[in-house]
Amino acid sequence: MKKLLLILLCLPLCINAQTTKKVLLIGIDGCRADALELANTPTIDNLIANGIYSPDALNDDITISGPGWSAILCGVWSDKHLSVDNSFVGTDYTNYPPLFKHIEDFDANL
Repeated sequence: MKKLLLILLCLPLCINAQTTKKVLLIGIDGCRADALELANTPTIDNLIANGIYSPDALNDDITISGPGWSAILCGVWSDKHLSVDNSFVGTDYTNYPPLFKHIEDFDANL
């Protein structure tokens, strides 16, 4: 009975999830595109086949996650976004906003 109640309570969430547009951005630190293509990843392969995929999102900047992801998401190197470590202290995301800010500015309902 508890399982049935839980299913019934979750049903509206499932219905809403089917009509709500979503974006899934997957990034794997240190994984080259050629290695990903050789790996046995059926779920990721399905996402690639039915979505948008770019094997060219390379970063030649500081090899620390914070500056690297900032460069990819902001579209500029660390000399502009000012992320030099994983603390994100002193960054300039006002002048160089990440992709998510551009999406929000385009349509806040996304």
